[in-house]
Amino acid sequence: MKKKITVYFTPISFEVELDDNLDNEEIEEEINRQVYDLQVDEITNDVDIDYWEY
Repeated sequence: MKKKITVYFTPISFEVELDDNLDNEEIEEEINRQVYDLQVDEITNDVDIDYWEY
């Protein structure tokens, strides 16, 4: 039997280093790059499962 579940994670906070001379769009792009490209493994290792449901 297969059941589909949804897992909810406790949010985590961390700091990213950004250049001072970026506009808003560049800031968003750089944060995305750091979160999704550079720190994704660290983030997934640090999160805790809050709860799950099916």
